Amino acid sequence: MLGGYALATGFLLIALAITAFGTRHPAAVAGALIGGASSIGLMSMVNFMIGSDFRWPLFACALVWALSLIAYGFESYASAAVPGSGNR
Repeated sequence: MLGGYALATGFLLIALAITAFGTRHPAAVAGALIGGASSIGLMSMVNFMIGSDFRWPLFACALVWALSLIAYGFESYASAAVPGSGNR
């Protein structure tokens, strides 16, 4: 069951990254933040609280999610700081 959920979430995230992230739409960031926090972030936290065997793999997924948002922030900041970049 978790595998199907993870696969579906991955496909949705890829679609979001290809479409709304490319245009720097603010709703894309909000969606990725809220969706990730309520799914992989919450699952990871609960698995640590119950001492699950899957806590570290879920933490790794949550870490990838968090690092992707940080990288997006750095990229947005860098593109806004460059004159003539068009500020997509």
